[in-house]
Amino acid sequence: MHSCVPFFYHPTTVLLIDDDRNYLRQLQSLLSRNAAKFIIETNPPKALQIVQHNLNMQTSIHNCFNYLEEEELETYRMAVNVSNIYKMIYNDTRFDQISTVIVDYNMPGMNGLEFCKKIQDTSIRKILLTGETDETLVIKAFNEGVIDAYIRKHEDNFYAVIQETLEKCQAAYFSDFSKKIEAVFDPEDQRKTALCSEKFKNYFKIIIQTYKIKEFYMLERTGSFLCIDEDGNHGVLTTQSKESVGLLLDSQEALTANPKILNALKDGTHILCNKHIMEAPLPVGSSWREYAFSADCLMEDDETFLCAYIPGKFGLKKENLRTFNQSKKEMAAA
Repeated sequence: MHSCVPFFYHPTTVLLIDDDRNYLRQLQSLLSRNAAKFIIETNPPKALQIVQHNLNMQTSIHNCFNYLEEEELETYRMAVNVSNIYKMIYNDTRFDQISTVIVDYNMPGMNGLEFCKKIQDTSIRKILLTGETDETLVIKAFNEGVIDAYIRKHEDNFYAVIQETLEKCQAAYFSDFSKKIEAVFDPEDQRKTALCSEKFKNYFKIIIQTYKIKEFYMLERTGSFLCIDEDGNHGVLTTQSKESVGLLLDSQEALTANPKILNALKDGTHILCNKHIMEAPLPVGSSWREYAFSADCLMEDDETFLCAYIPGKFGLKKENLRTFNQSKKEMAAA
């Protein structure tokens, strides 16, 4: 199965473990753009305590989805509320959550593989740095899922390889959460979302690069997201399928809408976006002009999606957030 856009993403903490502190500081400097925060630890038992604390802290993530303990699948479907996902922005510890561990194999007292086997949090991605160690042993650990990647410390292009590997591991961290949530929905609904569309993924990537987005959170499963940059400025990427537009045009509210607006929505040149932090209902048709925005049309296979990015649309006050830049400044001052 090809990858899909995760339900949410934000910068995370990376734990670096080696008995050589100077080497870890050098590694941190190299990877500084890839994480909100780094924790350097030369003592593996202490590092395991840090990982355990991180596992306890992740309870706040699970609370956003209101999972119930009942086994029936239908109960789970009702328990997951996608509209609550964005509320993770009010979790000031979100950047402190450890997504990835980078650990050296050769350490006194406990080697890197032994350390990885002791990590109870299965969501954390583990990258092992190797020297002259037995490659057969490392490959076996990789195939068994003990580690997610391994990199030879003296291989060519080491710096480029470790940056790319870290980025992939961080993305996989959030993809795993999304898959667990996705599993409780009706599989037929997957066809009505743009998340796995290659064109949508490329479109979203351009939005992220253009507006320097650092974190995003799903608002609707069709592919609508609240997006936030490093300073807390926000916007809404709104996405609608042709089917949902048809339902909108058939609604009672559409009866009082301006015919020009209705035609623009029908033709796919515009999209209606009323997403707001106050969870406002669909506005009356006579006011649709102020909610209509120019749209981009994405066509792939037999699906058509209309997309638009609207800066500042959600009504979010950045003074209520701990921003990515604030987190970076706290790390620099520590």
